[in-house]
Amino acid sequence: PSYTITDLGTLDPQGADARAINDHNVVIGVAYVPAKYPEHKRIFVWSSGVMTDIAPNRGYHEYGLNNHDEIVGNTLGADGLSHGFYRSAEGVMRMLDLSNGTRTDAYGINDAGDIAGGTVQVAPGYSGHAIRWPARGAPVDLGNFGYDNASAVAVNQLGQMLIAFNSTWMGVLDGATVSGGILWSPNAPPVLVTDLSGPFPTGFVEAMNDSGVVVGTTDLP
Repeated sequence: PSYTITDLGTLDPQGADARAINDHNVVIGVAYVPAKYPEHKRIFVWSSGVMTDIAPNRGYHEYGLNNHDEIVGNTLGADGLSHGFYRSAEGVMRMLDLSNGTRTDAYGINDAGDIAGGTVQVAPGYSGHAIRWPARGAPVDLGNFGYDNASAVAVNQLGQMLIAFNSTWMGVLDGATVSGGILWSPNAPPVLVTDLSGPFPTGFVEAMNDSGVVVGTTDLP
C-alpha cells in the first residue's frame, strides 16, 4: 500500500502534536504556548485542511475523540488539580467533576458517549479509582481492583473499559512497583490481561480494539 503524509500545520511556532483521529479523518492534538509549556497547551481540531483552536491558553490536554467529533481530556484547574472535561461536536464544554471535589481525568470516549477515566481519592489515604461516565446517568466508581491505583484508560464500542493499575510490590523487592491491566466488561467479571507471575511484574496497557484485544508493553526478565 502507498501512503500520503499531510502536514497539518500548527497554531504556534513552538510546534504541535497530533494525538487522535476518527473514522472521518478529524484529528485532535495540542499546540504548545511559548514559554508556558507544559502548564499551558492549546487543543486543536483539524478537519478538511483547517486547524481550529478550541481551548486556548488554559492548560488543556486532549485524550479521546469519537466518530461524532466529541472530545474528552483534562484541564489544569485554578485549584492546581486535573479536571476531566467533555466537549460536544457543537463546542459545548462540560466538566466531569465529582461530588467529592477530587482530581478527575478523562482518557477515552466511544460512539455511544461512554467515557473512561479516573479519579484520585485523597481521604482516607491516597488511592486512584477507575471511573466510568456513562452516556446517560451518573458516573460509576469502578474501584481500584485491590491495587493502590487504577484508572480506565480506554473504552471500546462494546462499552468495555481497559483499566491500568499499579501498586507498591512488597514481595521479592520491597518498594518496587507492580503494574498491569484489566479488561472490565459491563456484563462479565473483570479479566487480568497482563502476566503478574514473574519476579518483577511490570506491564503497561495502552489501547484495545472493539474485540477486546489489548496492546501494551512489559519488562522481560
